[in-house]
Amino acid sequence: MDSNNKTIEYSTTISNIILTEFLDSDDKLIVEYLSEPEIHKNLDYLPQPYTLNDAHNFIQWCRDLKQQFQKNINFAIRDQNTGQLIGSCGFNEKDLKDNTNPTEVGIGYWIGKKHWGKGIGTAVVNALSKIGFNEYGYSKLYANVFEWNIGSQKILFKNEFVKEKILNNYVEKNGKLENVIKISKVKN
Repeated sequence: MDSNNKTIEYSTTISNIILTEFLDSDDKLIVEYLSEPEIHKNLDYLPQPYTLNDAHNFIQWCRDLKQQFQKNINFAIRDQNTGQLIGSCGFNEKDLKDNTNPTEVGIGYWIGKKHWGKGIGTAVVNALSKIGFNEYGYSKLYANVFEWNIGSQKILFKNEFVKEKILNNYVEKNGKLENVIKISKVKN
């Protein structure tokens, strides 16, 4: 895919998508997607405007985390047929850093707006669940979702996650403290 990068070492196929490592050539699409107001609205800790330098830093950060944890914790979501970047998903590195043997780990994901409504989010959460429970040995996964993000809540509920609690004034977004809903799933 990209001659400036090593061979992709991890790939899993679900639906019509694959999860891979990020490539240097993903930078422009990352900027395009993360500059979409609907995506920015639903992600915390995201600079705005999102620049090419931010994308380069993100790609390097993903590589650094893989090296630190000796496994991928952030994945590029790609179209299986074209290899084009669709979005990103992964596990919360803060949960991994704070615990030498984590059992409860957060997940997160974003998908470029032009790819919404195709079942990709549902497939991605399904894949993260399988990777987290079966490959990485986590016993509980959770996502903190802004109250207004109904689409993401539906994706999680379709994957048998359940509403755990509301965390009031939990995340600062645009200078205001916002509530999030903690939605979780325990390994069967």
